[in-house]
Amino acid sequence: MKPSSRRHDVCCRRSVSRYSASLRLSLFLAVTILATVVASAPLLSYATPDGQILTPAALPFANGERLSYDVTWLGMRAGIATMIVQEGPVEGPRPQLTFAMTARSSPTVTKFYPVDNRGVSVVDRESFLPRHMTFARREGKRFNDFDYTFRHTEGLVTAVKDGKSDELPIPSDAQDAMSCLYYVRCSPRCPARVGRVSSMSPKS
Repeated sequence: MKPSSRRHDVCCRRSVSRYSASLRLSLFLAVTILATVVASAPLLSYATPDGQILTPAALPFANGERLSYDVTWLGMRAGIATMIVQEGPVEGPRPQLTFAMTARSSPTVTKFYPVDNRGVSVVDRESFLPRHMTFARREGKRFNDFDYTFRHTEGLVTAVKDGKSDELPIPSDAQDAMSCLYYVRCSPRCPARVGRVSSMSPKS
């Protein structure tokens, strides 16, 4: 299967006086709608909270899949959001997947509100539970680095923001902000049913 590449416009209209919040929302929406737009295989495998596979099947996305979305804001091209699927890294006997995300502002928008966000999520291919996620936020004058290490069997995640570490309780089936998009594409609940996915995203 060849890597796919698709582009769609995402438009978010807000008051000009709140342009920065509008732009952040537009770029966020460009990523979060990916699962809905590109879901093409509704009945595939997914894991129970204890990590058991119910229905082994091929994943609905291939190694090397690349999805790119143009983002428009107040009628102009504001930026581009991209997500990439890669196999690996190889650590131990269990196969893993890596999801990489970038969201960058266009040259015009960069002049007054530069955005260059980058995230990486590593998940266990068999249970589809995230193991590690990093997110580098570069939005205007905001520069933050997030790091999450998931310990599902203990119901905990080690969250590090700009070097400050904290341990937070999580559901045993919790997804991160990126893995949940691909989880939705694999879940038998979609698109015919509405389900609930436990996820966590970087703090402000």
